[in-house]
Amino acid sequence: MTLMASIENNLERRLTTRVEKEWRASSRSALPRRSDIDRAKFGNDWDFCFIIDLSDNTKDSRFSHVGVELREPGQPIQERQRISENVEGTLLELAAKDIEKVKQQKQPVERSGRAVHEDTEILYRAILLPLSENGRDVDGVIGAIGYRELAA
Repeated sequence: MTLMASIENNLERRLTTRVEKEWRASSRSALPRRSDIDRAKFGNDWDFCFIIDLSDNTKDSRFSHVGVELREPGQPIQERQRISENVEGTLLELAAKDIEKVKQQKQPVERSGRAVHEDTEILYRAILLPLSENGRDVDGVIGAIGYRELAA
């Protein structure tokens, strides 16, 4: 599955690039606050995004938004579900692996590779983008995951 959107008369194929561009446009400072994120500006890409409210212990951090396309069939995301409650092998688990890196670097972090999603082997690309209510400390993450099935 590859989603495309027109950006400044160019066709940008990568979901992660489009989401990062909107994240950068959302902030008046180095790190946007949650309230700076205008979901409508993400368009259909919002279905592939998630937001995590961070705790001191990353495993206790909670999802405050999970896009429709990232919800695993038969394993619904509960409201305010902890990262530690995430089912092993899900797209969200893959993306969440670099949260500590985002907290330390205070910069976007990308990850890509092969995985299995809905019993199908895929190639994925994920991005984690820091959020900060005080402009200094990373206390949240907005992320996106794009993927496509591998040819048989």
